[in-house]
Amino acid sequence: MKFLKSSHLKIALPTLLLALAIFLYWIFWQGLATQAETALTKWQTKEAERGLIAQWEEISFSDFPYRFVTTLTKPELADTRSKTNWAWRSEALRATVQPYNLKHIILDITGPHLVTYTPKGAPAPHAMTLTTEGFWASHVYESGPMGRLAIDVTGAQSDHFDEQGQVIEQWSAERLQLHGHPAPSVVAENPNATTYPFDMAIQGKNLRWTQSKVDLWPGDEIQLLRMQSRLRNVPVHMMTGRKISVEKWLREGGSLAISDLILNWGPIDMKAKGELAIDGQGRPTGKLQASLGNLDALVEALVAADVVGRKTANLAFTGLQALSTLQGETEGRVRIPIVLKEGVLFLGPLSIARLGPLF
Repeated sequence: MKFLKSSHLKIALPTLLLALAIFLYWIFWQGLATQAETALTKWQTKEAERGLIAQWEEISFSDFPYRFVTTLTKPELADTRSKTNWAWRSEALRATVQPYNLKHIILDITGPHLVTYTPKGAPAPHAMTLTTEGFWASHVYESGPMGRLAIDVTGAQSDHFDEQGQVIEQWSAERLQLHGHPAPSVVAENPNATTYPFDMAIQGKNLRWTQSKVDLWPGDEIQLLRMQSRLRNVPVHMMTGRKISVEKWLREGGSLAISDLILNWGPIDMKAKGELAIDGQGRPTGKLQASLGNLDALVEALVAADVVGRKTANLAFTGLQALSTLQGETEGRVRIPIVLKEGVLFLGPLSIARLGPLF
């Protein structure tokens, strides 16, 4: 009898402890749900006072016990503070965290999406639709003004409509990726700074556009865009999303330092690095050290677009190719400076475009 009681106890005690642990974990999980709903409500109220209106039809919590998933059904945002009165809405937004790591949040905003805004001088709002096969964003909280941000979009398709509902532009992308964070070493050394360098990597595959108002001579598809870069002197308020003004940042000394750029766009086969900014008139300025391939197709495209004459292009590239060979460049490629200066874009010795103010 004692043996049976001992055996039963050996089975019952672990079972009871496991049940207790599950019960306590369930209480913790429910507490997270309560905290999440309270935090969202407080944020909604606070932002409404600033002019950002956030709404949703329903909030729910799921995926117990493995994950903690917050789902907002039919979320909407409207910024009454902005000059364009932009607004956004979608079918659902899912935010996922692991209960044991609340500093890493993953958003699923696959869509579809609708954005409306009123351009300067337009009598009524314009609209943009976006559908995707997948739209994921990840944020890891770290010390400093913001943590690590990653965005991954696949199978994107967007239409842009004017105030009369006419399609004025369409674009699509096989894949778009962005990764960014303030430079960790600088944040650690200067925790109270007002500006930081921001490291950013972007990649795009098979970007296409149609019905654009601008006819670009390289064509209407970028096969590959890959860039490693650093945005210099980015204000903290831009990183936290309070006052995002690219124009103000650039005019106050901001610049884009590119450490590695790969661009395959029609006849353009380019690798480059350098730094870009804007001048006193708001025009792009700077210099890139580039390596160009696919030279025959590039010359043909420049001549066909009436950017340069054939004789001038052949003469320039022949000289550059000879010099590049002496500098150890790969056969079939040329090393060439790309200079943006005083409103003119120079490809080596060739003036190929006028550059107007960005703002």
